[in-house]
Amino acid sequence: MYTCTFRFVGADELVRVVNESHVVLVDEGAYKSLRVILESASSRFSHQQLCQLPGAEASKEWDALKSILQILTEKKCHRDSHVLIVGGGAFCDACAFAASIYMRGLPFRLLPSTLLAQVDATIGGKTAINFSHKKNFVGTFAPAQEVLWHLPLVLQSPALQRKSGFAEVIKAALLGDRGLFSIIQRHRQEVYHWLHTDPDQPVQSSTVESDFYTEHQRNYRISVGTIQTILRRAANVKIRIVKKDYKESSVRAWLNLGHTFAHAIESCESHIQAYNSHTSTQRYEHGIAVALGIYIAMELSLSLKLSETGYVRKVQSLLSDLAYPTRLTGFSATALIDAMRYDKKNKSKHPSSLQDHDSGPFFSFSSDSSLKEHQKKRQTIRLVLQSRICKTVLREVEESVIASCLLSLGADA
Repeated sequence: MYTCTFRFVGADELVRVVNESHVVLVDEGAYKSLRVILESASSRFSHQQLCQLPGAEASKEWDALKSILQILTEKKCHRDSHVLIVGGGAFCDACAFAASIYMRGLPFRLLPSTLLAQVDATIGGKTAINFSHKKNFVGTFAPAQEVLWHLPLVLQSPALQRKSGFAEVIKAALLGDRGLFSIIQRHRQEVYHWLHTDPDQPVQSSTVESDFYTEHQRNYRISVGTIQTILRRAANVKIRIVKKDYKESSVRAWLNLGHTFAHAIESCESHIQAYNSHTSTQRYEHGIAVALGIYIAMELSLSLKLSETGYVRKVQSLLSDLAYPTRLTGFSATALIDAMRYDKKNKSKHPSSLQDHDSGPFFSFSSDSSLKEHQKKRQTIRLVLQSRICKTVLREVEESVIASCLLSLGADA
């Protein structure tokens, strides 16, 4: 049974949590911001507790895991020691995995420092590192005791990080919250400004947090209350889904809406980088690729007559208005389909469906004994698609149909 407690904490409460933690593991990207926040709130916290480590995907390598375990050993952590993990999604994954295997499990809290980590990566109880060139290949199910949200930490993150994370917010709205989708639509201009603006001078944390929020609203044109509402509702969608399917045997698959396409886009970009030395950075952060993946999934839902034009265009219009990519220019449809075939999520014994219900999304899981026979006859790929908001379906789609959709969105043959 999965349970998740998440709550917003102010600077004073954050100092208290840091002081009562045996060790605080912080990724290098969040370290400076965390120090500023803690020092602004109080001089009474122990610098010795903060252990700075490499963040992002570097934290998910085997050697990085050994470094984390070494820190826990040197700090003389025991089974009753509380560990606080502060950072982005990949860093939280790796440190939570280390905590889950150290002495067969330490209690830990998570304090996400990016929007993507806040609404997605730190919710769901999954921990993992990469191994043998396979992403998230070694891991555990180990939920955090608490997920703590300190808004100034996330609000000061770069605009591109916020835009990447917000794709998961949109996905959550489509999967299970009509009201959230309406809020995003109603505030799309303010959201656009928030996702694309880095102030000339970053807002500094203050002992009086209201000063910080007032300055933030002046810079970004969106109220902190609106942001809190959006983030809380997005997180609750994922929590509801995970509670129904903690170990990912059925309906948790819906969280992959847009992701099979996104993983293929990221894989193809990685290959482009490997063979073109002048390409120094990826075109898309993970969340940006997810947004494009959702756009493609909507287009494919329409071409398969699963969804009506009005709904598809409403979703695509929102993505376009928030300046997410909507074209596959420069990508090969053949290469994308190749990558999709080998996506680790593209495995299923049974198709299933997510039906609408008066009290919210209602999940059903049904088997189809003819699926294997169908796959033998035609090359298909398993995809999460939609017929309308809060009604999601899992379909085996013929590769030729997918290719036609990709070509219509600008991919090369």
